[in-house]
Amino acid sequence: MRKKITATILCAALLIPILSACDSTVEPKEPPIALAIVVGRRACSNDFTENMYAEIKEWVERAVYGGYVSIIVGDGEPFVLRAYGADEFPKNANNPQYMMNTLIPNRTKDILDYLKDTTTVRAVSDEIDLLGAIVQAERSLYADEASGLEKRIIVMDSGLPTAGFLNLQNMQITENSAENGDVEKIVSELSSVRGMLPDLKDIAVKWVGLGNVAAPQRLPNTIGVQLEELWRAVLRQSGAVFNDNDIRIKATGGSPNVYSEDDSGFPFVSPIYFDSFHPEFAAEIPPIVEPESEDEPLEEPPSLTITSEQVSFKPDQAVYTNETSALTVLETYAEWLKRYFDMYPEDSKVYVVGFIAKTRLDDSNRLNTRLSEQRAETVKETLVGLGISADKLVVIGLGENGGSYFRVDEFSNGVFDTAIAQQNRKVMLIPDLSDDAAKVLEIQQELENLRN
Repeated sequence: MRKKITATILCAALLIPILSACDSTVEPKEPPIALAIVVGRRACSNDFTENMYAEIKEWVERAVYGGYVSIIVGDGEPFVLRAYGADEFPKNANNPQYMMNTLIPNRTKDILDYLKDTTTVRAVSDEIDLLGAIVQAERSLYADEASGLEKRIIVMDSGLPTAGFLNLQNMQITENSAENGDVEKIVSELSSVRGMLPDLKDIAVKWVGLGNVAAPQRLPNTIGVQLEELWRAVLRQSGAVFNDNDIRIKATGGSPNVYSEDDSGFPFVSPIYFDSFHPEFAAEIPPIVEPESEDEPLEEPPSLTITSEQVSFKPDQAVYTNETSALTVLETYAEWLKRYFDMYPEDSKVYVVGFIAKTRLDDSNRLNTRLSEQRAETVKETLVGLGISADKLVVIGLGENGGSYFRVDEFSNGVFDTAIAQQNRKVMLIPDLSDDAAKVLEIQQELENLRN
């Protein structure tokens, strides 16, 4: 009888922890965190690589079990796209194995997969107010569901803001900005007005994708170092916690995010040009070869292409995105034209021909050449200002026409290709003595016939 009672007590003692485990949950080794993620998936930058997602995985894992995650889209008007709290990340595992091997990995994968969704998590407005996006991230961490949790921020962006209080279009960054005190001056001006900088006191920050720019943006290595120093100084002044490796330019990559004038691409972002990179270096202009003797005929003059990487325009406008850099580029072309008109017959002319991208499969926009003509006219006016006679330049707008002779098919596989579209947004300088000129006039006449 005594053995039976002892056995019953022992069974009951063993059963209590089991029943308790059914009614309680296990805790992770490290406490959960509140995490805000700024995603700058936008034009003038490359998309994020798998290595970049691997860099943020550890922090995401800390947030998906009893924690909090907010996702902020970085563009000209930053906004909180989505927030996850206790409903999505409950502490509902009753054993460590299930929590660590199933629950946390699955939730982490869900967050990372959502961040990779290029149709949902992406810019929707022009430009990029990156400092404003970080302010949004900071504010999101004070939501009720994030209360009491350690706060952290991840920034996924190339780091070149073009709007808001920190707008690098209006601030001179050079190879020696940190040494010259330019960075210190920028930070001082930002901190002098309350509310310009976020309050990141004791908030840890990690940055991935810094410097990961795409055409027409260029970032020389020497400027990249200054960009690191600028953001470290801004975040340090804001009270953030980080080490130098958390905010560093690393190997770039990923497919380019390309601006498009329609919904197929990304909203417009102004490219920023730095002193150590001038766009005219990208201009490969063939030289004009002078005959060795007077009896030798002049060669047929080449046509020149001014790409959208060299000279870009604001969306749906004939206005340069950066007038200073456009002028720098076109100075090179103006010098070539001066030499051309000096060598070739007095009555020689050059056609300034504008093109735009074809953004739909049908031909409904084929006869609309107005924008391309206006952009060609803008280029002509700049060249005239650089010393070229207006009578020597003839403006023609061909819009999305030109066939395979002047253009590449944006729909070669039946799907719009933004990179090819970027190539087709251009202005060409075509001497009237070239075979290309005859083709331009033929296409122009064809369009006139269709209009009539």
